[in-house]
Amino acid sequence: MGIVYFGIGNVQYDEKNYQSALLSFQQTLVSHQNSPSPDYTFLIAIYRSIAVSYEAMGNYLNALSFYKSILELKQTVSAPDTPELISIYVGIGTLYNKMEEYSNALSFYHKALEIKAKYPNYDELDVPFISNIIGSTYCKMNDYQNALLFYQKTVEIEQNCLHPSHIDLATAYNNIGTMHSFIGNYSSAIQFYQKVLEVQQNSLPPDHPDLTNTRNKIIAVREQMEN
Repeated sequence: MGIVYFGIGNVQYDEKNYQSALLSFQQTLVSHQNSPSPDYTFLIAIYRSIAVSYEAMGNYLNALSFYKSILELKQTVSAPDTPELISIYVGIGTLYNKMEEYSNALSFYHKALEIKAKYPNYDELDVPFISNIIGSTYCKMNDYQNALLFYQKTVEIEQNCLHPSHIDLATAYNNIGTMHSFIGNYSSAIQFYQKVLEVQQNSLPPDHPDLTNTRNKIIAVREQMEN
């Protein structure tokens, strides 16, 4: 019966009916706990579904509780650096991020990055993605130097695996340009905003609003240099 509740919950979640989905997943959990032979893998899937339902409803504390239950389960049966922990650490970090507990968020993001570095070919959450969210978290803490460091790591990797006109590079260059602007390195900021503009000109329609936005950033930084 648990698998039926679980399937219903997934449909409800996809329909953004998170409260109903949560109830279905909770019913799945009760059914599973009463099973004579509980399945560890399915239990983790249930916990994760409950966690993401709570997260979607903005109940980050309850979501965090279930993510930590997943972590405890994984740690009891797996090596401490198993790559399966990467997405769990990122999930916990993201919840702390949403709760504005940035130091805790960084702690879990760094754990994810350390494991990912050991398993670069593991097909889940690449290094640029994790480096980027670490950079954005440092930025929220107004630690622009460390934010810049991790944004640069993101770019170094993406430059080696993406086409020069890939729009993701524009985002990465923009992040670096913004950090330079915040730090007061205006010449470097303009340099990276111009890289953003070059990528956008090669990948977006000429009337796309992002082009105007980037040009305005360049103008604004030049004005700051003159003041």
